[in-house]
Amino acid sequence: MTRRTRTGFTLIEILIVVVILGILAAVVIPQFTNAADDASVSSARTQLQTMRSQIELYRAQNGSYPTADGSAAGSDADSNGSQDQWDDLVAGSYMRSSPTWPNLFSENYNATTGDFTLTLGTPFYDVNGDGTANSTDATAVANW
Repeated sequence: MTRRTRTGFTLIEILIVVVILGILAAVVIPQFTNAADDASVSSARTQLQTMRSQIELYRAQNGSYPTADGSAAGSDADSNGSQDQWDDLVAGSYMRSSPTWPNLFSENYNATTGDFTLTLGTPFYDVNGDGTANSTDATAVANW
């Protein structure tokens, strides 16, 4: 009589592998969620800095800040017939198109003073890096 040895994995071995994979997934997936939030915050901050510099460049070359409704000479209506707030900057080749802000961010522009800020809506991103997304993050965005 010859004895055959079985090859393959036992049920216990397969369960152990599944448990290990579950633990790894539980550790890694939240990191990807934070990376997406960090990318949104970084994008908003970069666009904010770009917009501020283009507004200042416009003021230096034209003697005034761009209008809030894009109604200055040389600005055209958009393809949908409406005036875009940033038509002055687009028409003057200061930027290619109006900014598209990441989710939860909105812009505030004062054409008289040239002040350009962002506000952060709810739910918040963890902008200030303290580990919690709360109203202090909205204050941090306002202070950029």
